[in-house]
Amino acid sequence: MTKVVEGAKDTGYSLVIVAALCGVAACAWAIYSMLASDTSPWALFDRASADLANDPVVQKYLGSNIHTFGERSRGGRQVTVQHAAYTNDAGQQCMRLAFHAKGDKCAANAFAEFVLIQNEYAPAALAAPHSLPH
Repeated sequence: MTKVVEGAKDTGYSLVIVAALCGVAACAWAIYSMLASDTSPWALFDRASADLANDPVVQKYLGSNIHTFGERSRGGRQVTVQHAAYTNDAGQQCMRLAFHAKGDKCAANAFAEFVLIQNEYAPAALAAPHSLPH
């Protein structure tokens, strides 16, 4: 009888350990998919920032040395890049980003749009239309 009780205890402890490991793995996957994957808003922000900084029309408008950044808190820390995932009229999954760009001449609100094609986001549009006070 004591062997049965000890076996049940060992099985219970093992199940708790396996459940904890599964929970840690789920948290790690969630963090990876939010921050490090190619389809995360931050990865798309990096791609859009590089495209914006290398665009000669934007360089002419904003000036050289273009710096891009997301929303800032009152303390001055970068908090997030505004993004929205949606389905367009053609049924494709899309991601729209809104961020700020600042060059030597002026600053602007920038917008980037990406379309999901074969599990990879492809750039669809990039704009920096509104001038802000420098």
